[in-house]
Amino acid sequence: MQLHDLDKLSSNLAVDGNLNQNQPETQCSTTVGSVVNFWSVEFGSHSISRIVIYGPNDSRGHETLSGFNVFVKSKDSIENVYNNTGVAYGSGVFTVLLEGNVISAVNITRPNILTLCEVEVYTGKIAFPENRLPILLVYYYYYYYYYYYYYYYYYYYYYYYYYYYYYYYYYYYHYYYYYNNYYYYHYYYYYYYYDYCCYCYCYCWKFNKSV
Repeated sequence: MQLHDLDKLSSNLAVDGNLNQNQPETQCSTTVGSVVNFWSVEFGSHSISRIVIYGPNDSRGHETLSGFNVFVKSKDSIENVYNNTGVAYGSGVFTVLLEGNVISAVNITRPNILTLCEVEVYTGKIAFPENRLPILLVYYYYYYYYYYYYYYYYYYYYYYYYYYYYYYYYYYYHYYYYYNNYYYYHYYYYYYYYDYCCYCYCYCWKFNKSV
């Protein structure tokens, strides 16, 4: 997708979960304009029931979204499943029903500028859409959950490692301390004992000699 200057209106704004249609200049994805503009997303192969597209809810919506086309990519082909030409703009919300088609990508095209405030892709049966989460939002949920769990596990591992490391050195320090003291005291004990014995021997020897 072609991006707006400084990426202020980049493609990710169409999958951020924000359904605000009243601020397209800051909340929606917009191309810079060319012969053919497009927005595309890939999400692996899934059975898709519907695609919901949100455009700007103002006069600019007619100028930047009316007349768009929706293409879906399956394993073997790319199919045009929706043509907005001649469709009343209304509130700027358009639903494309797919009846469980297995697809892996959605591509939205339009001549000139294309503005999208949000694109939702739903799995499951059409009869129960309210019980389903958009694929993109599910992906974001599991993506952040996975990284949260990863960093939590990493933090816990680091904390455990640090604690073990601290405990090891603490134990080693005390062991070394007592080890040195043990031999230190024994060394001096034997030194003084030996010195005492020598003194006694010399004294006794001198005493006996004098006698």
